[in-house]
Amino acid sequence: MTIAISSILSRASTLLLDETAVRWPQAELLTHLNDGVLEMASMKPLLFTSRATMPMATGVYQTIPAGNRHLHRVISNVSGPVVRLVDQQMLDAQEPKWYSNTQVATVKYVILEKLGSKHFLCYPPNNGSGQLDAVFTVDPPSFAANESIDIDSTYGNPLLAFVLYRAFLKDADTSNDAKAMAYYQMFTQQLGGSVLGDAQAKEL
Repeated sequence: MTIAISSILSRASTLLLDETAVRWPQAELLTHLNDGVLEMASMKPLLFTSRATMPMATGVYQTIPAGNRHLHRVISNVSGPVVRLVDQQMLDAQEPKWYSNTQVATVKYVILEKLGSKHFLCYPPNNGSGQLDAVFTVDPPSFAANESIDIDSTYGNPLLAFVLYRAFLKDADTSNDAKAMAYYQMFTQQLGGSVLGDAQAKEL
């Protein structure tokens, strides 16, 4: 399912009692919506993922391709064999000199350096001709008013709440400051309580 941008903007204008878009122009609300999408991506990175072929560098130290945020998971070698996640301490204990093993094309294990890192280690050391089938988290694009967001429709309400939060901040020196904070709280609560949550991520 998808979320139509125009429907969010229209609902926001109605709730703001500004259906002619005088006080809050559509372009302004669209900016708030795109900011909301980025906020959602920060809070739930798996909402926006991409499956891609990753070429391997020579050696054990690997860097994910430019344009991706983080490595989510490795599915397999493009040539076929699956790849497993392993703890480095266990590998170091079983094979202390694995760093200097013969370089080959097929990856057997990957070792994540730390949560959210753009780098990882591979075993055995790669000869630079290997390729992995992997899923990455990515930054969402900036959407136009006539486009749709390819996420489940359950995220429409929290996104609307974020747009209203930003809109009411325009009058933060009035009682609308309280409205703004109430809508931001609604955004975080609804986003955290999505019926699909992180498991909703596109398993490509």
